[in-house]
Amino acid sequence: MQSNIDRVLIATEWETRFPLSSLTSLTRLGSDHCPIMLDTGESNTPRGRHFFYERQWAKTEGFLEKVNLKWGEIMSKCPATAYSMDRWHGGMCGLRQYLKGWGNNIRGEYKRERKIILEKIKKIDSRGQGVMVTQLMVKRGHSRSKK
Repeated sequence: MQSNIDRVLIATEWETRFPLSSLTSLTRLGSDHCPIMLDTGESNTPRGRHFFYERQWAKTEGFLEKVNLKWGEIMSKCPATAYSMDRWHGGMCGLRQYLKGWGNNIRGEYKRERKIILEKIKKIDSRGQGVMVTQLMVKRGHSRSKK
């Protein structure tokens, strides 16, 4: 018989003292017990960036197909006998990791495109400034040879 405990009780004093605490279920290895790890949140280890879903991703061509393919790939790696919530949680973790990387690549592309566009605008502005200064000098009766 296999059971999965998915609830933990804590005292309010504990929550007040350790507001960032969390429990993580670890992999069961050769035992019918599932170890859990308590993190009080007091460590100074840097955590990865949080995941934020960007609504414009859904407008990106092929996005839904990529998500469906990745979900299928992740679910095919889960054992069929796994608890449904474990399968879902594992799938969501894998999908979040994939979308985080995909989003970083998209942001990188946006930054590169923005940089190129700003450089073009700067060139156009510098040409325009030169033309405007020359026209202003001609209107005022100045020429470049009078220096």
